[in-house]
Amino acid sequence: MQIIEVEQGQTLLDIALQYYGDASLVVWLIEDNEGIEFDSELTQGDTLNIRAVEQTSDVVKYYQKNNIKPNSNNGTVG
Repeated sequence: MQIIEVEQGQTLLDIALQYYGDASLVVWLIEDNEGIEFDSELTQGDTLNIRAVEQTSDVVKYYQKNNIKPNSNNGTVG
């Protein structure tokens, strides 16, 4: 597991996209973080456990290469 810090405006879906490349894997975030539910609001500075994945998806590689951090609540990406 890796521990990450939530950035301003990020949602669970944003984080699932950023670290797993697949929004449907938000279920992993819910499973791996006690007290988190699908509709939980995150606050900047919250910490989350991120499950290690064997293969990095093309989406994650693209985000990392271009320093993109999905951020739904701010209306921006990056």
